[in-house]
Amino acid sequence: MITATLSERKVLTATIAFCDRYNIDYRDKGDARMKIRFGELDPDADPSPAFLAKRAFGLWTDAKQDAERFRSAVVKWSRPDGERCRVDAWRLLA
Repeated sequence: MITATLSERKVLTATIAFCDRYNIDYRDKGDARMKIRFGELDPDADPSPAFLAKRAFGLWTDAKQDAERFRSAVVKWSRPDGERCRVDAWRLLA
């Protein structure tokens, strides 16, 4: 059984809620390079990929996860017109 402190549970709850709100697939499957998927982002209606990456990074580090693993991840999203985007996370965090 895994036990977590109240503050750890709050961070986990906030992270899950944020990811659910913006349809972010944040699962780290242990691949050589982590992949973060934002789903479909409409540039006229959704937050920018940079905003989402910065907020996700803050939650990631609040949860005491490896910051370098996040920075080296590949971030993917698509646009309503079908365009597929892929960028290194560190570029969105700059």
